[in-house]
Amino acid sequence: HANGAIAPAHGVGVLLIGGSGAGKTTLGLSLIQAGWHYVSDDTVMLHGYDTGLVNAYAFRQGFSCTAQTASYWPKLVEKTDTGIALNRGKGWLDIQSLYPKSFVSVCQPRLLLFLRRIEQSCSRLISLDVTQTFTAMLDQPHAGILLERTKVGSLMTCYQTLVRQARGFYFDAGQDVLDR
Repeated sequence: HANGAIAPAHGVGVLLIGGSGAGKTTLGLSLIQAGWHYVSDDTVMLHGYDTGLVNAYAFRQGFSCTAQTASYWPKLVEKTDTGIALNRGKGWLDIQSLYPKSFVSVCQPRLLLFLRRIEQSCSRLISLDVTQTFTAMLDQPHAGILLERTKVGSLMTCYQTLVRQARGFYFDAGQDVLDR
């Protein structure tokens, strides 16, 4: 359960990781409007290589968001199709029509942000060491570990490689994410 993004200035890949309602879409849309590129909303596919690197690939091009999320940016409201039934009351957002050059199909994550919503005015960033980052990966509701017993070993190797190539942080998202 992650969004992928790429910083425009230096091309650093970022994964915004969190369960439903953590703020992945809200933060992802904020980044796109600030000039970032996006890889995918809600779902990325990870692939580890023999070179010791992991890439995150787009699972889909568009975004899905609630009417409330779209309302933070008036130009998104008219591009959100609430007639398409998606999970948790979300509608399909035609982000490509607004930001036609913002989609990229792959990134190499160098930053992992584990999103948590907090009831405070200011957001905060908490640095994680490799062990804490790995534990945060495994704590995710859709970490994929229990899906197929035959794949557990390769998935664990992929996660280990990912947390070695990327720095991990908890991003406690406060009200300032929506206000600014």
